Amino acid sequence: MSRELYFLRKHESLSPIRTLIDKNALSDIILFFDFDQTLTQIERVPILNADGTQKRTSTGIKATQSKGSIRGGARALLQYLNEHCVDWFINTARGASAVPSVAQSMLNLDIPFSSRDNAFSVTKFGGVEVGVFRNIVSAGYDKDVACEFILSQMPPKKLLIFVDDNALNILTMCNYAKYTKPELHFKGVVFEPFLIAEDGHEASMIQLRKEYMIRELSS
Repeated sequence: MSRELYFLRKHESLSPIRTLIDKNALSDIILFFDFDQTLTQIERVPILNADGTQKRTSTGIKATQSKGSIRGGARALLQYLNEHCVDWFINTARGASAVPSVAQSMLNLDIPFSSRDNAFSVTKFGGVEVGVFRNIVSAGYDKDVACEFILSQMPPKKLLIFVDDNALNILTMCNYAKYTKPELHFKGVVFEPFLIAEDGHEASMIQLRKEYMIRELSS
């Protein structure tokens, strides 16, 4: 089946991903989202004094702190998927044992879960530890293994949409769709890194651009 790639700039919301979904075949679709820097974003914000001026460190540098938030359009998109009973999962690189902490982050940021209510478990699959809790899955950076584990538990799907800020993971999933799941129609979305690109991102973007036509998504 076909493999399509898309690029979503960091100032855009996640709402354009709806255009990739065939409304006439919702039960045949599964989506996977990365968590850190894809559904969420980390910003540096100033630390303020009581009078509203910015604090300074002992060396005189303006003091800042990290603040996590949900990326634009994410909550509405996930609610849309839930309302239309579309299967979706968070595929995080944090590792099998860390999926409960991702769930806590979702609660803190008021990010909706899907209707799945899997108890926390860690399973060996393809020689890799895979953690699952609710609709969160992780096999570390073996994101293809995590997807394969979930798909092995479900009726066959026809379309897999995968969204990640690291093009290396998109490249991994392209190869997975090509060699392991050739019957799947695959749509990969590179969501431009919000702050700093992870290792392998830039080199993978170069390779993806050589092998595929990457279309830009916009609102």
